[in-house]
Amino acid sequence: MWDDNRASVDLIGFKRYAEVVARLVLNDRLLPLTIGIYGEWGSGKSTVMWLAEQRLVKEQGVVCTTFNGWMYQGYDETKAALMTKIIETLKAKRGLTSKALDKADELLKKVNWFRLTAMGLRHLVMPLAASHVTGMPPELIVPSAGDIGSIVTTTEDSPSAIQTIEGFPAQFRELLEAAGVKTLVVFVDDLDRCLPVVVVDVLEAIKLFLSVEGTAFVIGADKNTIKQAVAIRYPQGQDVEAVSKIYLEKIVQVPVHLHALGEAEAETYLNLLFAQLHQTSSEFELLAEVATANRTRSPLRVALDFAAIKSSLGDKLKPEYVRDLGLVARIAPIICRHERGNPRQLKRFLNTLLLREQLAAAHGLEVDVQVLSKLMILEYYHTDPHYRQLFEWQLAGGGMARELATLEVMARATTQDVAPDEVPVEGRQAGLAAGVTEGWLKNDDVRRWLRIDPSLGSKNLEPYFFVARERLAKYGFEASDLSRDVREILSLLLSDDGVERERGKVLALKLTDTEAEALFSTACGRIAQVSDPSAYIAVLCDIAEQKSVLIPLLIGGLPQVPDDVLPTSAPNRVRTLGIMHPAYESSVVSFLKGLANSTNPMIRKAAGAALAAGRGEG
Repeated sequence: MWDDNRASVDLIGFKRYAEVVARLVLNDRLLPLTIGIYGEWGSGKSTVMWLAEQRLVKEQGVVCTTFNGWMYQGYDETKAALMTKIIETLKAKRGLTSKALDKADELLKKVNWFRLTAMGLRHLVMPLAASHVTGMPPELIVPSAGDIGSIVTTTEDSPSAIQTIEGFPAQFRELLEAAGVKTLVVFVDDLDRCLPVVVVDVLEAIKLFLSVEGTAFVIGADKNTIKQAVAIRYPQGQDVEAVSKIYLEKIVQVPVHLHALGEAEAETYLNLLFAQLHQTSSEFELLAEVATANRTRSPLRVALDFAAIKSSLGDKLKPEYVRDLGLVARIAPIICRHERGNPRQLKRFLNTLLLREQLAAAHGLEVDVQVLSKLMILEYYHTDPHYRQLFEWQLAGGGMARELATLEVMARATTQDVAPDEVPVEGRQAGLAAGVTEGWLKNDDVRRWLRIDPSLGSKNLEPYFFVARERLAKYGFEASDLSRDVREILSLLLSDDGVERERGKVLALKLTDTEAEALFSTACGRIAQVSDPSAYIAVLCDIAEQKSVLIPLLIGGLPQVPDDVLPTSAPNRVRTLGIMHPAYESSVVSFLKGLANSTNPMIRKAAGAALAAGRGEG
């Protein structure tokens, strides 16, 4: 499987964007400069900025640093955090003179003054008002004197607000000169994850304090999200869209829009991912170089197909990689189209595919990854009514769906739509009503899906639906084979009464592994429906701690819970499962990295803290 972090190798052909950014930054005539790297979530913004940074750090006199606003969200005043990060980066530069260090310390005092001003509003004025309204003693709401004193003592001689603001840019420029910095490049990543107030604070800090001669800021964000943040922070009675657009254009001089991957680019990307999985590091790096060269020669074609891979690796080409190359050739165009060429979503599709393959192996089930991937395409993109209908057919047929076999034959027999009165005899013999047949064959995407190899009509599909149980529960498919005892335990676990939940846990731990898995396949799909998700997840984790075979089902079910429902305690509880059961550590880490991209800032923080705790940080 693959993590959700930015790539350290150019897998998507975006190095060209990084080179453009580097050239702009190194053009002294353009500085100060702010560049916007625009693209939706998962489009490769972080990768482009990292590649640009690797190019720029080789230049003499260039200093680079990266700021992630969402990491400080709720913990520090954002403007102050950004300025502190930049100044501390300059202080860490080797060979800094005492004059430069003094200037840096002087600026840090001013930054602390900014921080104190913001804290005074947030932690003194507002809490005192809250004390008046609620009747709570001020000492329970207002921060201790020591908390603020650490800042106050460094700002005893602070000038007036106007003097501080007006003088900061000039002093900042003096610091750059004293430090021997020709160009300072600040990469601002994940800005679109932040709350609107944080987004605007970062943009204003860049514009008001830090945009001086010799500086360049590279901002990676979803442009629409930034515009929405501006509109929320500064609501206008007039055209909000126009106001937000003008505001953003005043901050960002050069917009760089990342394109979505086309089908050929998606196939190259997935082939490289599987190379990373199956081949050695040196072989993977060789194939990445081949892909880069081929992109230059033929930018609209698959840059790394089987012929290029075979030519490059020869006898070193592993059989499992050959298998997955065939898989990619079949599914890449389809998932690329449905996922709008988003690299992260493509990777997540493959991660789910491999997770289910591993889950099947853990249960001693034999599954064909080609069959698994074909079913996942139907599940992801045609849930209702097609995937649901297929589930019901195989359930009634003991795993076999003879109706699907008929539809596959019919789809291969014609490339045209099939009218209700043209249903072949075999369709009627299989019990397919004209409306059902029409529903499958008149949908272009579904008809193409029916033609994809391998044919599924003669396959036992039960193992494949078994490993997809967490999604089945999400769709409301009930597990009809739960025994009476298991149903009673499920009822206890779903109770609002803590005593009953505890009784359900005790009884669940007495079940056989097979019975417990049947229980969890349904229980994990009910998280979003209970009144107290935190308590419910806690009891599920308690059970999984003692029955580790249930951990994959829990990890598979939690990502389906909406971000606004998932409790902040969940990441740490799951982290504990990985520590107690190292066999599932990689799956736990992958799950937590996925949560680190949550739209809920509290979940992101909790996931980040859980990951850091696992690494022994903090």
